[in-house]
Amino acid sequence: MFIGHFAVAFAAKKVAPKASLGTLVFAAVFLDAVWPVMVVLGIERFRIVAGYTAINPFEFLHYPWSHSMLMTGVWAVLFAIVYQTVKGDRAGAMWVGRTVAWWAFVGLLVLLYIPGPWSPPPPSENTVAIMGLIALAIFVPWAYWIDRHREVGAVKT
Repeated sequence: MFIGHFAVAFAAKKVAPKASLGTLVFAAVFLDAVWPVMVVLGIERFRIVAGYTAINPFEFLHYPWSHSMLMTGVWAVLFAIVYQTVKGDRAGAMWVGRTVAWWAFVGLLVLLYIPGPWSPPPPSENTVAIMGLIALAIFVPWAYWIDRHREVGAVKT
């Protein structure tokens, strides 16, 4: 499930070389790290339903503080501000913030690997592997969402 997160962190490292890979990986999984804290505090809710999906038994009931579009932007900006304050790297802070909201910026990261004036020099043979990881970052959450919503509306007999 986290391969998409890691793919985005590696892609962001290409354009933010001063940012540590550990910071970028943490930024990419930050929302998923915030979610259990919100659950423990009683702010967000889920329940365990055996067989709910093929991947996991979680039925997410209420999680607007960790995964809503608005709060994703807020978390990304806050993460970038903290990074900028600690490291003093403005360009890195921009990419660290974008990595927090990776699903919103995955299209931009893909553009970095399409040859053009906006992209760095073309990478070596690893291009296919990187594009494959980015494709997984897009496809896996989409397939999970489709599977989850297909099962939610199904009538069990």
